[in-house]
Amino acid sequence: MPRRKKQLEPEPSLREQAEGHIFQVVVQFEEITGMKVSRIDIVHRRGMGFGAKDTMEVNIIAEQ
Repeated sequence: MPRRKKQLEPEPSLREQAEGHIFQVVVQFEEITGMKVSRIDIVHRRGMGFGAKDTMEVNIIAEQ
């Protein structure tokens, strides 16, 4: 009887990884400051040319 190959779960995409990290930061921010996050603004900039780096800016807007 042939053996079944284990199906590997696909690795999360970079977007999914970033969302996970941002979620963890928001949870930590709320725990440390006691403030409730009302909005998150994310700006992703792609550099031009060879060797340019992408940047991501995350702004946390919280209620007092």
